[in-house]
Amino acid sequence: MPVITSDKTQPTYDVIVVGSGAVGGQTAYTLTIAGVNVLMLESGRKYDSVKETPRFQHNGEAPLRAAGTPEKPMGFYDSTVDGGWAVPAEPYTNASSDPTRQFMGWRARMLGGRTNHCGRISLRNGRYNFNPHRRDGLGFDWTIGDEDAARYYGKVEMPVGVYGSNEGLENTPNSSPGVLLPPPRSACRPSSTKGSARRIPATPKIAPSSWPGSRGSAPSHSAAAKPTSRVSSFVKKMPSAKTSASSPGRSRNSKSPRNF
Repeated sequence: MPVITSDKTQPTYDVIVVGSGAVGGQTAYTLTIAGVNVLMLESGRKYDSVKETPRFQHNGEAPLRAAGTPEKPMGFYDSTVDGGWAVPAEPYTNASSDPTRQFMGWRARMLGGRTNHCGRISLRNGRYNFNPHRRDGLGFDWTIGDEDAARYYGKVEMPVGVYGSNEGLENTPNSSPGVLLPPPRSACRPSSTKGSARRIPATPKIAPSSWPGSRGSAPSHSAAAKPTSRVSSFVKKMPSAKTSASSPGRSRNSKSPRNF
């Protein structure tokens, strides 16, 4: 995509897209593929992703051991440049002084917008995301559902190059066959953890929580696990609990089912 300055623009364009983030970027891409003459306006500057947003260095190689600063609240290696919770000369105000009723939005003044700050996670929204009020009485339900969005997800995932695997999770719809790229091999530690976790007889279950658009707190990215009958029977066969001398009143082994 060519980056041009204001003195090189054409007199007219079919469509002008403001912002190069997830919405603006996909909109401009779809229109240009259809042959439309598009001009995209981005308030952020052109930057060097290799030098300014490094990803393969250790904390010891960064200033302050990569600790967060006012300019880099999420740490030195965060991929946002010229942005954050507060942007100079662009105040962000809230109607309420109560911290529990305030909303803070992360802003990235750079090419690609907040897609640089998403942690490389591109999960599909599920039925809980589209219907928060129906699920827990908070927020507002969307006028469309995950079934309506399903046919568009593949059109976005393929050009973006989303990789991973379909796990059949409760609120994360699988991608269509042939859409996802194969995931790269994991490092030693996560591979070892995954191998050990497979031997735990637990069934993953999404923990009840408030979802985007609700008045409650945001959901955790982790999932709670509900003990299965195999876990319960295993726990019942465990020997009697012995109290640790270093931890009065707490046992090393518990007869109650554990959450994994």
